[in-house]
Amino acid sequence: MTTAIIELSDHALRLTRNDGADFTSPGYAVLADDHVHLGDDGRRRSRLYPLSSYSEFWHALGEQPLRKPTRHYRHHADLAFAHLQRLHEQAGRPEEIIFAVPGDMTRERLALLLGLADAGRMRAIGLVDMAVAAAAHGSAPGLHAFVDLHLHRGVITQLRIDGEVVRETVCSVPGVGLERIRDACAHAVAEAFVGSERFDPFAEAATEQALYDHLEVWLEALLTHESIALELEFRGRIYQTRLEREPITRLLRSLLAPLQTALPANYTPILSHAFAGLPGTLEALGAGAIVTATAIAGSCLAHQNRLRRSGEGLAYLTRLPAAAVPEASGNTDGTPCAVSVPQRATHLLAGAIATPLVGRTSYLHRSGQVTSSRDGDVIAAIDGRDAPQLRPLAENAVLCNGRMLATTMPLTPGDRISLAAGTPEFIAIAVLNEHGA
Repeated sequence: MTTAIIELSDHALRLTRNDGADFTSPGYAVLADDHVHLGDDGRRRSRLYPLSSYSEFWHALGEQPLRKPTRHYRHHADLAFAHLQRLHEQAGRPEEIIFAVPGDMTRERLALLLGLADAGRMRAIGLVDMAVAAAAHGSAPGLHAFVDLHLHRGVITQLRIDGEVVRETVCSVPGVGLERIRDACAHAVAEAFVGSERFDPFAEAATEQALYDHLEVWLEALLTHESIALELEFRGRIYQTRLEREPITRLLRSLLAPLQTALPANYTPILSHAFAGLPGTLEALGAGAIVTATAIAGSCLAHQNRLRRSGEGLAYLTRLPAAAVPEASGNTDGTPCAVSVPQRATHLLAGAIATPLVGRTSYLHRSGQVTSSRDGDVIAAIDGRDAPQLRPLAENAVLCNGRMLATTMPLTPGDRISLAAGTPEFIAIAVLNEHGA
């Protein structure tokens, strides 16, 4: 019997099976001739077909009609059902589901969610507040405010932790969501291209879509770099500019100001993993930590016997036992522990072989080889003279972290590089010396 956790965050629905396999799908849908493009497929078309694109169907879960309904998709609930069913199918149709949901979901929407699961032949055995599950994974005693970002709103959940994680109150903050943040950052990037190249990516749908496709990688690069080089291709020409970290962090600080204002006094903020790719957000919200991507599922699997109910006995849990905070964490301020990892990759791991990157230029061949020679069918280069940078040398040939590589990006430990044609997969790693450096 396979049990799975589904985290209902519309920026990325996440399904984690009890064998550790996980699957994610962002909450986007594009309707075309009664066919629906969902998840990443929908997101990659959202700027090409804006009038047929939807990202509100989880936020506004219900029977509200779509702007351009089709024969099979007429309401937001139809898209939500299709999205949930597609994710379930991708994960191999696990038999039992525990749902971790945002605390501001109404009873009506919870009932509709369970109805969609039942229609999709998913046996719901548990229902838990995702903020409670995240904090139960390992937070120190005290008062905490779990801050989450969805596509079209923020959610702040007040928690009291003392042996148990107990939900107190929930506050929904409208107008603060990842869609608005991405739009503002995309326009900042476009202004940089206009200023340096007189090239406006928003002038054409294709280049607007390309900008949004790269935006997440660019923002993540600013986590560890003060300035990064950007490239976009249009009609055979490569346009280049630079993006500075400080203006982006200043922009994000202003966009997140409503969340900062809504934070309760005397509560330590904990940020959801939705903030992980946004530079400067810990400082902007005065938070101690960002929870890991696996925290909610890990907590739910650890407490699945407590969460397990079925049928009419299904209960919505808003309290869980608190896991002990590791004594070796070194934290004394009541915030969750985070492990410090190097921010610069030093080697590229393929199977059991680690190829050094620092101080040289390495070339990735279509055959999967990594060499110091550019001879042959080379598809990407890694310049390791300073902080290693991955640069594409062929179109649509290399993926980094599941996204097609179309511009130069810095390599950090944990980045996964794969070939569009298939295996092998490479992992950027940092090899430490005896001093941990």
